[in-house]
Amino acid sequence: MNGQYQAIKDNSCDAIREDRVLQHVINPKQIIREMFRILKPGGRCVLFEPDWGAFLVDGYGSSRITRDILDFWSDKFACGHIGRKLRRMCLSVGFTDLVVIPKTYIFTDLAEAESIFTLSENAKLVAISGIVTAGDAEEYIRFLCNRDKEGKFFCSFTGYLVSGKKPENIKNYRILQHFLIFNEVNIY
Repeated sequence: MNGQYQAIKDNSCDAIREDRVLQHVINPKQIIREMFRILKPGGRCVLFEPDWGAFLVDGYGSSRITRDILDFWSDKFACGHIGRKLRRMCLSVGFTDLVVIPKTYIFTDLAEAESIFTLSENAKLVAISGIVTAGDAEEYIRFLCNRDKEGKFFCSFTGYLVSGKKPENIKNYRILQHFLIFNEVNIY
């Protein structure tokens, strides 16, 4: 991702859409800053990112085992908690008129959830890494399979759609930009 926007001139795009990319980037704010740079004044940016900290599975026994497995999933992403940070990051680079819409996706079929989230594979990897025991991982997988057979499997995650606008008044934008750069240490 680094530098892919550099070939695009300042203030050249009417709109930008981004969907589930920033979770894979170590420094998503840098990418958001580049999006802001290439947008024309008045241009709109629409971003969608999950927040894997809001990944839920109605799991087995100790909630700690389930949480350890889900945290393992989240930690595989460069920025697995980007969803909760999008609004702040967009504000910090200068976007205005921000709208945030949460979208929760629900899965009640284990096979569908496995095809996306590889729950069983992750449980085994968590056991291999020593975070949970192999027995706990196997019991967790059996539990999910039984819940699915009973029609009681439940899994969800929440993502955030964030839309913002680059200010039309470039003079006001430059004042805002200097303010944001000056105060950036306080933003994070």
